[in-house]
Amino acid sequence: VAYEMAQQLNAAGESVALLALLETWPPQSVRSVPMFRLGRGVFLRLVVGRMLLYARTFARLERAERMEYLKTRLNVVKRTLASRDPFRGDRSELDRMRVSQANMHALSQYAPRPYPGSVVLFRAKGRRLVSRADRRLAWGKLALAGMQLYDIPGEDSGLMLSEPNVSILAGRLEAHLRASLVRAAGSP
Repeated sequence: VAYEMAQQLNAAGESVALLALLETWPPQSVRSVPMFRLGRGVFLRLVVGRMLLYARTFARLERAERMEYLKTRLNVVKRTLASRDPFRGDRSELDRMRVSQANMHALSQYAPRPYPGSVVLFRAKGRRLVSRADRRLAWGKLALAGMQLYDIPGEDSGLMLSEPNVSILAGRLEAHLRASLVRAAGSP
């Protein structure tokens, strides 16, 4: 969205002082994503996603912390089963999934044009990639004035935007915002 907004502003003759992208892939790297119906498949995706998150968290814990973590998670499962409400009254995760699905679908349909300016890309340093080629770097080919790349600690955008990692991201972004303001003030 930010990329296209910068394109449209530029096309309208407006100056774009800074185009910053946070942990994103260019549209060409995303295959078409069919819109799925919200039913059992969504619930299963939520459960599987949650279990993977729990397993990754468990693996990162110190040995002494693992038993307490397991007890806490099992208590959540017991309460969820007892209430017969898999969402525990909170549908926000389902809503986030719907938004993510809509975003991925829109992204797969978008055909980006080269951008005449530069791009600042903040990427999650710890993200595991399926192949050796990091498709996130393709933004550099679209940004005709170049790309600056910053690796921020975290395995995904959510962890990049959590403390302490978000402080590092905020510092880098603030430096670019300040430099953009200085450049804009010096422009006629």
